[in-house]
Amino acid sequence: MKKSIIAFAVFLGLGLAGMGALGGVIYLAAAPLLMLFFPPMTGWHGDWVWPSTIIAGMAWSFSFLIAGLAHKTLRARNAAPALCRAIYAGTLWAAAALTWGVILTGRF
Repeated sequence: MKKSIIAFAVFLGLGLAGMGALGGVIYLAAAPLLMLFFPPMTGWHGDWVWPSTIIAGMAWSFSFLIAGLAHKTLRARNAAPALCRAIYAGTLWAAAALTWGVILTGRF
């Protein structure tokens, strides 16, 4: 859980300092799902785009706390390490899709 807290703090800072780059990267990770419902990033226009990418990157950082808690809970129940890592990664990906889904729902 300690590493997840550190990752949360680092990515929260990167979300702001990266000026939207982190938000763009997590969009690309979740794009296969998001593009089923929303236009691709290249079709976005307006003053909302840049702040949204910054907010997405910062909001997504909270998923490290959720993933860390899930990992800790599974390890306490003697789950296989591979399963714990898969759940951790899946939580981060699902959070990226959810974060962008919430942001884009209000835009399109």
